Amino acid sequence: MTLSFRPSSTTFFSKTITLFLKPHFRFYPFSTNPQIDNSVNPHFHSAVTQPEFLLRVLNSVKHRPLTALRFFRWVEKQPNFHRSETAFVAILDILAKNGFMKPAYWVMEKAIEVKVDGGVLDVLVGIGCGRNSEVSVKLLDLLIQVFAKKLILEKCLMVFYKMVNNGLLPDVRNCNRVLKLLKDKSMVNEVEEVYSVMIKCQIRPTIVTFNTMMDSRCKEGEVGRAVEVLDVMRMFGCDPNDVSYNVLVNGLSGKGEFDRAKELIEQMSMLGLKVSAHTYNPLIRGFCKKEMFEEANDLRREMLGRGALPTVVTYNTIMYSLCRLGRVSDARRYLDVMVNEDLMPDLVSYNTLIYGYSRLGNFAEALLLFSELRSKNLVPSVVTYNTLIDGGCRTGNLDIAKGMKDDMIKHGLCPDVVTFTILVRGFCQMGNLPMAKELFDEMLSRGLKPDCIAYTTRIVGELKLGNPSKAFGMKEEMKAEGFPPDLITYNVLINGLCKLGNFDDANELVQKMRLEGIVPDHVTYTSIIHAHLISGLLRKAEEVFSDMLKKGIHPSVVTYTVLIHSYAVRGRLDFAKKYFDEMQDKGVSPNVITYNALIYGLCKENMMDVAYNLFAEMESKGVSPNKYTYTILINENSNLQYWQDALKLYKDMLDREIKPDSCTHSALMKHLSKDYKLLAVLRLENVIREGDTWKSVGFINLDSKEINSTWIAEGFVKLEESKNNSHFRAIHVFEKGGFLEPFLGKLCAKSRVLKALICKAMDLRETLVHEIPNVINKLTKLRNFLAFHRYYEEKYSVLGFITGVLMEKGIKNLTSLQNMCYVEVDHGGVDLIEEMKMLRQLRKLGLRRVKRELVNALSAAIEEMQHLESLNITAIAEDEIIDLTLPKLRRLHLKARLDKFYLNGVNHILIEKGALLSLEHLKLEKIPQLKVVPSGIKHLDKLKAIDLVDMPDEFVKSIDPDEGQDRWIIKHVSIVFIRQWFGPKFYDYEIRTINSSSKES
Repeated sequence: MTLSFRPSSTTFFSKTITLFLKPHFRFYPFSTNPQIDNSVNPHFHSAVTQPEFLLRVLNSVKHRPLTALRFFRWVEKQPNFHRSETAFVAILDILAKNGFMKPAYWVMEKAIEVKVDGGVLDVLVGIGCGRNSEVSVKLLDLLIQVFAKKLILEKCLMVFYKMVNNGLLPDVRNCNRVLKLLKDKSMVNEVEEVYSVMIKCQIRPTIVTFNTMMDSRCKEGEVGRAVEVLDVMRMFGCDPNDVSYNVLVNGLSGKGEFDRAKELIEQMSMLGLKVSAHTYNPLIRGFCKKEMFEEANDLRREMLGRGALPTVVTYNTIMYSLCRLGRVSDARRYLDVMVNEDLMPDLVSYNTLIYGYSRLGNFAEALLLFSELRSKNLVPSVVTYNTLIDGGCRTGNLDIAKGMKDDMIKHGLCPDVVTFTILVRGFCQMGNLPMAKELFDEMLSRGLKPDCIAYTTRIVGELKLGNPSKAFGMKEEMKAEGFPPDLITYNVLINGLCKLGNFDDANELVQKMRLEGIVPDHVTYTSIIHAHLISGLLRKAEEVFSDMLKKGIHPSVVTYTVLIHSYAVRGRLDFAKKYFDEMQDKGVSPNVITYNALIYGLCKENMMDVAYNLFAEMESKGVSPNKYTYTILINENSNLQYWQDALKLYKDMLDREIKPDSCTHSALMKHLSKDYKLLAVLRLENVIREGDTWKSVGFINLDSKEINSTWIAEGFVKLEESKNNSHFRAIHVFEKGGFLEPFLGKLCAKSRVLKALICKAMDLRETLVHEIPNVINKLTKLRNFLAFHRYYEEKYSVLGFITGVLMEKGIKNLTSLQNMCYVEVDHGGVDLIEEMKMLRQLRKLGLRRVKRELVNALSAAIEEMQHLESLNITAIAEDEIIDLTLPKLRRLHLKARLDKFYLNGVNHILIEKGALLSLEHLKLEKIPQLKVVPSGIKHLDKLKAIDLVDMPDEFVKSIDPDEGQDRWIIKHVSIVFIRQWFGPKFYDYEIRTINSSSKES
């Protein structure tokens, strides 16, 4: 029989259906249309109100699942339908037995919606314990699947454990769904428990199971246990895939174990797994977090060599890290890099740069970027606007910031709690409390519920205006709104009371927070210490600091900074220095504010040499100076009438895109008459920014006598002779040119500033300086010498991408050097290399334009460098053969042709695709730590022979023709010689060969 559907009929079924029903029961047509419900036979209304009758109907059509489903849907939509778990189980059973799992999914969703899922679960478990376990398991699995899709974790776990406790095994795919939900909620213990149950119940894990386990352990920081999963996978006969390795690379990178992460990437490549940007991005992010940008860029180039093209996410990662450190100009260059690589910068790219410029206080540039992203048809998000609004508030442009809020509404975006909180904070900081309150009320009127941060921001504003009663009123209001005061709220209140001098009330509040179970932290104590210091109660501040230590609360950088600042401004530099040393001994790193406080105290006491040394130290430790650092130094130089030094510092600010403020200009121009100050500022900035069109720049003091002039033309610096120029302490080069050399040698002896700046570090990266005078060799305390330039805009060349500098004899005196990159050694020849033997403290060495005749001297020099970890060697020409004997290294970059190459402590060799293309013979001799075959050998198409001499057994076994897992890497090589020495003489060795036909002889 067939089903027939009439176009004009309003019923679902024709009378032919009744021929299939049992004799004692007549089945009448029905409709799902409520408007014609009156036409339905009254017998069917019994199924709506009487569960037993419904079950009889469903049972009568159990072999016709679609009929049963349509009838159930009709019944379920009736307003007086008596829903029961048995009815749902009945239709689910019919659908499952007939393989209609998609309709069953809908029924299961409906059961959850009408809240009969608990009964359905119990019925299915009961049935499963009987004869129909297969169908029950199928339906219970379906129930887990539905709960998992709805992210109802508790119900997923309930079904899972009811199943296993009753001997019903869930499908492994559902186990994986449960594991993922637990992992996403960081419920690590529960993940391990479910996994353990799976193993005990002999539910065989899949690759998804193992990957989820590894990801969970990595997120918890247990990377070692995550790596162990690889061995477990192999026990189950499950081969890791690219996702497995990507998860582990991500975990290891997050822990800072970069070498292990790179080893895994090599394993991926050897196994033929896809190495992509998803693999490299976590490692690049890890390097960036550690501020290892050179390594991150090396990794980016390695990606390109492997064909793993960087993505926009790759570059956004680097850009964000640079912006976080204030290096926004460097970050912005990556926009061009992306475009050159046919990548389109996205909204995150622009948001990142807007964030960077906003933090630097360059709000104008942030606004220009905002316009640019719109011109590229990118749609600003709430995050974009919030970042700009924050930048406006930080720079005091409150009207523009408030206008940005209106603009986002105009463009269809709704301000969120963060938007209003930023604005409220901005207006509070500027003392405009009425506007802050108006914005807070607007947030409420828009139906936005203030969070704890929003309330706390209002409290800060009230306290700043000296209204503690209103502040405490806001505290009670937030408590009534379901936000009980937390540690941050109490700290804000205590800080406000301390600033108002209400020390007794502040102490009382400390006791109250303790009673509420909130333990004071370093912020609490720092607020109290700071307030006592401001009030001149230094002894009391010391007592609070001592009490803080006794209670086991570790002081933060802010705690030490307020102490250092308080003593420094009072001229008590011995106490300031004591706390400065103490904080570093305890592992607390000073920040820019700490350095500024101490530099200010030194300047105040006319200890400029020490101040400059501290200035150099902060940069060598990766702490970037800000506008206050420069303003402090400019101010004291102006007081001492060291005009050239002041000008140099001012120019340095602009080069770093640090925006001077009125205080900076006031410090720089304090000895100019008032009428000339504004003109001088405008002229000075124009001159400094005009590159190659320099004019003379003069400074006039109050009696209008010219003190000194600097003439600069086409990058050439000329110091005009005067009767009193003994105060010159620095040379200033106004553009990135190679004109430093003629002046450095002449004036270095008189330049106290320059000596301080380069005493421990000289950074000439990305300048065009090419020759370094031998006077540099007198700086015996120099630790870091970095001088090179990268040609990003020109066609890439392995040998020509980076240029170094020329150095004269006398380099042997730089015995404190730890890092030196890059020296072009063809200039100094063997004599220069011989002097390098004395540089025994070197950790990192970069040499360029290396000739073959320098190799012996270079090998001997490197042998003396017992601490050397990183070596970068670039040959002078593509056909130059460089054979080196090297000590144990952590990193080796070699850009040269090889004839032979001896490595003693290397455990990994990377041969990038496109390198060594002409290599025909490769010899690896006595490298005991090298146990993995370099996967890059597979790219050496012209390689004819490999000679292995006394290599580790693991290495040799890995290329065995029958069982070697790495045999595929060298299968294109015609012959491989394997030699093992057994005696002292030249011919005391045994030799065997492997040829390309995979036969060993």
